[in-house]
Amino acid sequence: MKKLCVAIFLGGSSREREISFFGGRTVFDNIDKSRYDPVLIFIDEFRNFIKLKWQYIYKGSIQDFYSFSKEMNNEKIFKELIEEKVNSIGEKIFPENFKDHFDFAFLTLHGSFGENGSIQGLLDWYNIPYSGSKILGSAIGLDKVFHKNFLKNEGFDSIPSLYIKRENWLSNKSKILSNSFFLKNNELVVKSSTQGSSIGVYKTDNSCIKKIEAAIDKAFFVKKVEKNFWQKLSIEEKKIFCLNLKDFENEIGYPISIMDFKISFPEELIVFLNNYFEKNNDVLIEGLPKEKNVVIEKFISGREFTCIVLKEKNKKPVALPPTEIIKEGDLFSFDQKYLPGSIKKKTPIDISLETIKKLCSTCVKVFEKLNFSTYARIDGIILNEKIFINDPNTTVGMLPSAFIFQQAAMVGINPKQLITFIIENS
Repeated sequence: MKKLCVAIFLGGSSREREISFFGGRTVFDNIDKSRYDPVLIFIDEFRNFIKLKWQYIYKGSIQDFYSFSKEMNNEKIFKELIEEKVNSIGEKIFPENFKDHFDFAFLTLHGSFGENGSIQGLLDWYNIPYSGSKILGSAIGLDKVFHKNFLKNEGFDSIPSLYIKRENWLSNKSKILSNSFFLKNNELVVKSSTQGSSIGVYKTDNSCIKKIEAAIDKAFFVKKVEKNFWQKLSIEEKKIFCLNLKDFENEIGYPISIMDFKISFPEELIVFLNNYFEKNNDVLIEGLPKEKNVVIEKFISGREFTCIVLKEKNKKPVALPPTEIIKEGDLFSFDQKYLPGSIKKKTPIDISLETIKKLCSTCVKVFEKLNFSTYARIDGIILNEKIFINDPNTTVGMLPSAFIFQQAAMVGINPKQLITFIIENS
């Protein structure tokens, strides 16, 4: 029989594209090549689809083979540079021709355009089957405002929270910061609504209103640059300032927008700000894609867990043995998630069998209520016998040390078998 050609989609335009790249490599290494012919479909930050030459999957990062460090103020030259780069690493393909290149899409994409229903809708349009949840489940799973409200209305335990819209925040910060929610809760967690991998998540307290304001600005990926500040910087300091913005964990990341003008590189930003401040005053820099909402939660100190749920075709979802995350500090940060040895994991979580059953049952119910398919990761906190669902994920990390592989191993499923399960049941 002809093997099924499986396209592993990796990269993407979100802030999590490097994590997606590493996850795609894990799937490529572990997919059963006696059953499937894998191909790599790399999506760049400009949303080009590139059929990637296999050797590039073993580069250290996307930046090692697909980066643009030159100053690009000429759009025509920039497009030519991208085309040249694309042709050097593979072949640009288009959605209407996907069926000429593969039969099935295995999605290791994260964030916007990866797990929010966008790529799922595109694949549905061209009748290409793909892994994991469909459009509705994906869109719900990525939107923290929606799924938190939905689960609360469905009777699940809920952490006290407040939601802020971007336009309201940018137009009237003082009114929002006067909300009594900030006075009632000493410790707070500020979260971007549609980010994963702990990006855009900050812990703060109400001891200083400026702390809260700074955390919310970061979660919206916005940064005010003052004219006086910029003009006092030396040439070298300006370079360092603009280069540091690339750090999407602590800064806004690139690409950015200034008055709807898109800027993709630090050198380009230096030129823009130098010219802008000759005639204008302070300016707001906004990270792309723009975050529409931010969630503010009361900080609760409990036992943090994550639980993988799998669903075989025409059968009830099953929860795998949940893992307790024993972390340093109050938040499960980006580095702790992806740097080996930075946290301790205990699978299954060391609690009573009765509580484990309750936890697994809750995760299965969340999976069903949110219209998820095939597999998902449900994160939460246990406190005083209550189970708070913190973050349901329709696309899970696929690094070798990922929770999905660890929990599957506890029930005798190796990575090759798990990837086959996901393909056959999607």
